[in-house]
Amino acid sequence: MYAQNMGSRIRESRKRRGITQKELAEMLHVSKSLVSDIERGQRRLCAELLNDIANLLGVSADYLLGRTDTEPPTQSC
Repeated sequence: MYAQNMGSRIRESRKRRGITQKELAEMLHVSKSLVSDIERGQRRLCAELLNDIANLLGVSADYLLGRTDTEPPTQSC
């Protein structure tokens, strides 16, 4: 359940920012299939990758982990 909830939050945050799985994978220097597996809850993340995803999506690791339901507002340029 942990990985699926986190994967859903990653997917939702990614989509809100208009980023494709392929684009996120390229930013993280990983494969698109890894991003897909993470979003489907099939893979767990190391702390470094979790931190990188949170930074790229502009959310906290606590939000992705489900420790808080508060997602920071999307910042406009």
